[in-house]
Amino acid sequence: MTPEGVTIRHPDKLFIGGEWVAPTSGRQLEIVNPNSEEVVARVAEAGPDDMDRAVAAARQAFDHGPWPTTPPAERGAILMKMIDHLEARVPELAAAWTAQIGGLASFAPVMHGGSVAGLRAIAALGSSFPWVEQK
Repeated sequence: MTPEGVTIRHPDKLFIGGEWVAPTSGRQLEIVNPNSEEVVARVAEAGPDDMDRAVAAARQAFDHGPWPTTPPAERGAILMKMIDHLEARVPELAAAWTAQIGGLASFAPVMHGGSVAGLRAIAALGSSFPWVEQK
């Protein structure tokens, strides 16, 4: 169950360590639209054990994954690609935001579009930053 126009592939799972996993509690959170007081979605509930798993996976990925050794230009290109995907989903994000918090439907696309533009501007700074590599 998700709001109209919103797609969540695995609402019953958490993304930890590069894979979709069930929450340790098996529980879900109900997302309630404050305008209608109707449940508009159910999503996996992360508990303390799930958070510990996520932190450990992130630490492992940072210490032993490719990101720390990826050159800044390549990191920037990856971030821009992620932002492109996010931008393509602005209408969906706007629908989710409106259903979740009751925000104005007319303002939601502008707000999310502005956020994407801000992320793009921040990511673009990486191409002009005077990076220093340690030897």
